[in-house]
Amino acid sequence: MPPVQLTTQLDQGIMTIRVNGYLDGIGADEVAKAVEHGCALGCQKFLLNLQEAPVINSQGVAAIFQMAEDIVEHRGGQLAVVGLSKIAATVFRNTGVLEFVIVADTEAAAIAELT
Repeated sequence: MPPVQLTTQLDQGIMTIRVNGYLDGIGADEVAKAVEHGCALGCQKFLLNLQEAPVINSQGVAAIFQMAEDIVEHRGGQLAVVGLSKIAATVFRNTGVLEFVIVADTEAAAIAELT
């Protein structure tokens, strides 16, 4: 599979990270770098759009769990996720990721929850 591609946007204090492609450990590292960049800019609110990430492997799930825990528990921030497939939502629920994140159907709904 081709490597993951990210687009990021910082608007109204919310860092939106759109993931396109297979989210494995390497792709999750790229997402973590984007989060670190947002934190360096003083951002505390993040929106992770996984609509174009059809597959998230176990390394990707583990990295997202660590990232969510770091944002919420250690930095006092917020993380919203949109575009979860039914399978990803089940895996995120079973692994505890959903305890740390806001799940929304659209970016607009997620932004409303984060503001």
